Amino acid sequence: MRPFSLLPAAKSAPLREEQDLAAYVQKLARSEALILAAVNAPGQKPGLLAVRDGRILTLQHGEPGTALHFDGEEDGVYLDLNTYDEATTAQSRTRARLSLRVNGLEYACAQQGANFVVFDPACGEVLDRAACAASISLDELAPLLAGAQPGKARRGVGETSKLLHCPVDHRVPVEKGAFLASWPGGPYVARSGDRLYFQTAWEQVFKIRLLGASESAGAAPLDCAVSAGFDGVISALPAQGPSADVGFIDAQGQKHAQSVDLTPLFLETDFCRYLRRLADPDYVVLISVLDEGARRLTETHRKLFAPLGLDLALSGKRRWSYAAVSDGGKKVCEECTPGRIDTAVDAAGLKIKLISTGMEAGSESSIRIDGVEYSAQSLGMNIVVYDKKRRRVVDSVAFNTYADLSASRKNPAFKR
Repeated sequence: MRPFSLLPAAKSAPLREEQDLAAYVQKLARSEALILAAVNAPGQKPGLLAVRDGRILTLQHGEPGTALHFDGEEDGVYLDLNTYDEATTAQSRTRARLSLRVNGLEYACAQQGANFVVFDPACGEVLDRAACAASISLDELAPLLAGAQPGKARRGVGETSKLLHCPVDHRVPVEKGAFLASWPGGPYVARSGDRLYFQTAWEQVFKIRLLGASESAGAAPLDCAVSAGFDGVISALPAQGPSADVGFIDAQGQKHAQSVDLTPLFLETDFCRYLRRLADPDYVVLISVLDEGARRLTETHRKLFAPLGLDLALSGKRRWSYAAVSDGGKKVCEECTPGRIDTAVDAAGLKIKLISTGMEAGSESSIRIDGVEYSAQSLGMNIVVYDKKRRRVVDSVAFNTYADLSASRKNPAFKR
């Protein structure tokens, strides 16, 4: 195990093995690490915290059940921190209450309570991911992590605060995978890379068998387990081909399975490949730029917008507002201006309202379909895709057209 390079004074248990929260905080205090924390649990006040080299980058808290958000750049590291409101959590297939993303990737342990991510800017790696079920006040934790009065760490976080650590190099697959299927009383299934990942609750682990592309007899969850936690066991089976029949056999021997797409749109993070996939006659594509949409655009990108019927007049116009709608490859509307865009159109029987603001026009991105907000509301080009055949939104993503064209999905239903 590689030592924690930013904490030379921590000579007891390595950071990843420390289970005592007070000792954990003392090791992090006054370090040069980028420390992220989020708190969200039923009935508790949500909170977000980011600390770097003794500086508090953000400290937010709200009323129970409300949403919080922070995104920004810290020395070339892109941060996206969220807690979700009760309505969003209820709609999420993973019931995710919070999110801690670094450079577009999710690293929160997704456990109720307090979640921590420790990032080493020197080597560009996440060094630890941890969670604590105890109720913690980020207002008290923030000055301790910033290095003020480190000797009071134990009193500030409590005597019984214990940590659970998650793998750093192999994130829990349901946090980064593309959702495929789920059943009441059965597993949650996601795909990441060349594997299917099944999350099975502990009360079902010994009662069911998992079905993948070639497991007609079913596989016991523990026989193919890759990790375990509070929420159950995560098992892996190989993913083969563009589609597969996945499911499970219940305790009564009844088979529950469905054919699923192994290449959903919301798994795509490459901007060029994503644009190519939008050229589908069943798609209504809605676009809203927030702050900066042109800095990283090239002639190649402009050509990839042409099959959508769009001119991409934004190219070369830094900090301008831009909004567009394409229905099955035909332009419905396209606006580009240095001022605020606030427009409403009808397409494919949908009532659509778009708001876009460049840097000089405000700080708002909105993509509403029949009154429901779907924009990721992040810096860059926000894109929402509606599938007319399936009659639902199949992706909501923002590509950072200011910095690195990285993809960000804040809605838990579309997270990698």
